[in-house]
Amino acid sequence: METFRLKCDATLRIARARGVVVEVAKGQVWLTQERDPRDYFLRTGDWLRIDRADAVVLSAMGGDAWIALISLDAQAGRGAPAAATA
Repeated sequence: METFRLKCDATLRIARARGVVVEVAKGQVWLTQERDPRDYFLRTGDWLRIDRADAVVLSAMGGDAWIALISLDAQAGRGAPAAATA
């Protein structure tokens, strides 16, 4: 599990996101997935399991956010997701 502080209006891009659980420990996060028309707005305590192989972009809203990334694939011995901040 990796935990990140995402500064207000900063973004985090996760490539090959399938199998990642995004959990918001504090704050609010906007999440969107490539090729998915839906957007997700997560608050403290909310989580979302990514079921698509495409990249995911997260952005902190209204202040800094603390998020945990849990790779279900890593727990099964298949490696961790690649994440890059922008």
